[in-house]
Amino acid sequence: MRSNGIIALALLVACGGEQNFTTGNDGNTNDLGETKMAYSPDVLLITDIDVDSGVSRSVPIELRNVGTNDLRVDRFTISNSGGVFLVVLQQEYEDSLISPEDSEEFLVTAQPTTELAGGGVYGELRISTNDPEFRDLRVPLCAYPLGWKDATPCSADLLDQQADTAAE
Repeated sequence: MRSNGIIALALLVACGGEQNFTTGNDGNTNDLGETKMAYSPDVLLITDIDVDSGVSRSVPIELRNVGTNDLRVDRFTISNSGGVFLVVLQQEYEDSLISPEDSEEFLVTAQPTTELAGGGVYGELRISTNDPEFRDLRVPLCAYPLGWKDATPCSADLLDQQADTAAE
């Protein structure tokens, strides 16, 4: 026990009892920045698809990095669409980065299918990113055939109603 006291005393003397630690910020900061995404539009609506012609129609969605860190786009998926929608990527975007102040545009395409011939088709574009607010972004998708006269606006509420109806 006595030797531990001597070692502690020796360390205290060698360090002069001063450690220069403070609880305040004296300018030594490590700014890691912020990961933040903006996107537009907030609903993807594709209309006037001529099912008989077999011609697909597309709309763009833009992802913008408005933060100070790289925005990582992990995955694009389409859900609840009956195979009508697909995402067209200009390049492979699994685990790709969008630099701060840059943007990327992606196309979502509606294919003319027999399901679409029966009326409106609804789904979700899901985008997985490293933005804390949009880790699992869900953008409503709506496609309507040529001449479709549906007064229901495309929105997240519409998708919720569709899901409730399907669950019944």
